[in-house]
Amino acid sequence: MNDFNALLGMAESGGDYGIVNSLGYAGKYQFGDARLEDYKRATGEKFTKQQFLSDPALQERVQKWHVADIDRNIDRFGLDRYFGQKVGGTVIDRNALRAVAHLGGIGGMRKFVESGGEYNPADAYGTSLSDYAAKFGGKPDDARRSVAPRIPINMLLQALPRSRRIEPIMLGYT
Repeated sequence: MNDFNALLGMAESGGDYGIVNSLGYAGKYQFGDARLEDYKRATGEKFTKQQFLSDPALQERVQKWHVADIDRNIDRFGLDRYFGQKVGGTVIDRNALRAVAHLGGIGGMRKFVESGGEYNPADAYGTSLSDYAAKFGGKPDDARRSVAPRIPINMLLQALPRSRRIEPIMLGYT
């Protein structure tokens, strides 16, 4: 997640915690008021926009929660089944979905992947969901979450014809 956060922070604000863009999105990760309210409801934490802008540690807590919330929804909706598949011209992985949700919300992320990329709106600056998927997908910290399905070795061995099987003990599995 750290590589994703670093890349997102640079893309959104150049790493500037105190910036507010022309649409009112604030901080290093350019959160809107609605997402900040989501965080406040979820955590019970209270702060003003000015306090948010002047507190890098708070912004990092919000970002950590934000990514965890996106990840929970990826898992909740089974969107990991799209990992390794091309959607909207990009091979999907967890970071691609995180980026799409950051730009288009959790519902937008779900619509984007479930429509095969047909649902692909752009923000006021012309950046589309597929643009963000391409920009952030396939980054290093996603490697620990393999895009290949996890299939128990016994199932794999059973799928092979008997003449081609290697017994688990030969592979070091017992």
